[in-house]
Amino acid sequence: MSRLAAIVVAGVAVALGGCRDASRPVGPDSANLGSDGSPWPPGFRLTVVITSPADSAAFAAGTFIPFEGKALASDGGDLSDSLRWTLGDSLIGVGPRFWTILPVGTHVIIAQIAIPGGAPASDSVTLFVGPDSLDTAPMIVVLIRGGPPFRAGQEITFFGTAWDREDGDLSERLVWSIDDSVGGAGPRFAVTLPEGNYVITAQVADSHGALGSVTIPITVVSEEPNAPPAVGISSPVDGGVFAAGDSILFEGTASDAEDGDLSEQLIWAAGREIIGAGARFWKALPEGTHTVRAWVMDSAWQVGFAEVTVTVQRRYP
Repeated sequence: MSRLAAIVVAGVAVALGGCRDASRPVGPDSANLGSDGSPWPPGFRLTVVITSPADSAAFAAGTFIPFEGKALASDGGDLSDSLRWTLGDSLIGVGPRFWTILPVGTHVIIAQIAIPGGAPASDSVTLFVGPDSLDTAPMIVVLIRGGPPFRAGQEITFFGTAWDREDGDLSERLVWSIDDSVGGAGPRFAVTLPEGNYVITAQVADSHGALGSVTIPITVVSEEPNAPPAVGISSPVDGGVFAAGDSILFEGTASDAEDGDLSEQLIWAAGREIIGAGARFWKALPEGTHTVRAWVMDSAWQVGFAEVTVTVQRRYP
């Protein structure tokens, strides 16, 4: 036996046919419309889908954000005009689409619809609104080996790291120039220069065209070079193998002809992560193969370093 039932949802009349099946399951985003004994058709469900913006989308502060969604019944009915959009306890919009500005912060937006006698069907997205333009330029950090002072005929090496909030590590895309001439690319740039004044520039553009740049003025002189500190790693040994969870002894020395013992000023890194400082400490590393580097800078900005490779394996019983 079938009969026709009509309900009104936020001013929209909806015709439904059939009888309610109280045993049907309820999906995570569907309303079970028969909980009050109303004659809903068997298996009747509501589904809400947010089509815009995408989950985890990011916007700049002050941007009008487009919201769009659908509320569909399993019998083909469209109830999108009855959608209610909320941020916390605040109603920010109604219907299938609207535009609004959100404050700076991370927000969970919920679109939902409720029918008498049923739990609300809903969908949600999490949005990030940044304080300014989200397309920030990449940040660049440069370390120099070989000066100052910089000596004529002596190799000067520049180590660059570029990081972008949207694109991540861009170090491989760094472009180096000497004055107005391109000199090299990538995270490492080495050059030998005659006496004179120069401007070294490292720059990189992200996927949106935002350009990050750093300039380093240098003067190359003809005096005898100041040698960088001598650095040695006594532990761990190169090629050492350790079990996951083991505390590894990191020990090294650094000495400089002008500054003396610099061992306590050593900085230690595994890959791009700083793991410790000083002449001696213990630390566990995660599973994998790691390049461990210890470096130090003397008072003349000369950088000395040493590195070893270690492997951390899964511990077996």
